[in-house]
Amino acid sequence: MILSIMRTTRTWQVMTLKNLFNEWEKQAPVDLSEEQMDAAFSKVMKEADRVESKLGHGRYGIFRNPVFRVVAKYSSAAAVAVCVTLAFVAVSRKSYDRGLSAHIQGEQVNMVELSTGNGEIRRITLPDSSKVTLNAGSVLIYPERFSPEERAVYLCGEAAFDVTGDPERCFIVKTSSISVKVYGTMFNITAYNDCPLVSTTLCKGSISAMGNHGEAPAKLVPGQKYTFDKVSGQASVTEVNTKEDTAWMDGDLCFRSESLHNIVKTIERRYGVRVYITTSKYDNDFITAKFIHGETLEDLMTALCKVTPGMSYRIINSNIYIK
Repeated sequence: MILSIMRTTRTWQVMTLKNLFNEWEKQAPVDLSEEQMDAAFSKVMKEADRVESKLGHGRYGIFRNPVFRVVAKYSSAAAVAVCVTLAFVAVSRKSYDRGLSAHIQGEQVNMVELSTGNGEIRRITLPDSSKVTLNAGSVLIYPERFSPEERAVYLCGEAAFDVTGDPERCFIVKTSSISVKVYGTMFNITAYNDCPLVSTTLCKGSISAMGNHGEAPAKLVPGQKYTFDKVSGQASVTEVNTKEDTAWMDGDLCFRSESLHNIVKTIERRYGVRVYITTSKYDNDFITAKFIHGETLEDLMTALCKVTPGMSYRIINSNIYIK
């Protein structure tokens, strides 16, 4: 493992289930156009980003709804993913049911909702034979069959896509903050709702990425990464090592100039634990590290302590306390 350290700080935002549904119903009546539907979806997710700490450190939730059901034990990050999933389902059902009725004589198309738990990586084949690898703590929603005009899916979390080429139908991945449009390519998207940054990395082919609030699209070439800051609304394109950004597919963890808060979220998703940082002295730390598949939680925590002066930790049941 390789590690180094610098400084930064982050905050996180969540939204309650009830508020998310209420906001969606307010923003998206059934007679909206496709463009208006996307705009309404963006407003809902922007509102979701605005409301912070409603879930506190609660870890248990039972969410029941006719659209889908989830009964599980959640960390705060996982609970956020579930809340966002409901918004995705609502958007998907309304937009696809309305859009497909014009082409398939009103036949209803069911939506498929797939999610991953802590420490889980799931591989999925979509109706058009495109391949998706879904990282831990993520949700992917897509129709049982795609529209004749486009192939649109909704993502909360992180996923790598290997898209089957189709010159007649573009492939679109929609998240709470950005949309990525492709025709056939391989790329990675990181869009966890508890992180202020959303990004997509292009491995091969070509894609265009843009924010959901009218920002100009950015066309990427392989080896480039598009990053959108949900707080400032600013976007940037940088050169990256694509193998690092997709190392999670092989079970590895790669961090490049990441805050301790970001690393903690990844640890929670990977190992199914809750991590508490009990001091503010690491708020300005950047850490660069790589952990190979198979390293234990204790290995990872011990390494972090070695490169962070004064850091120590305790594990009590499924909780980790950093001081």
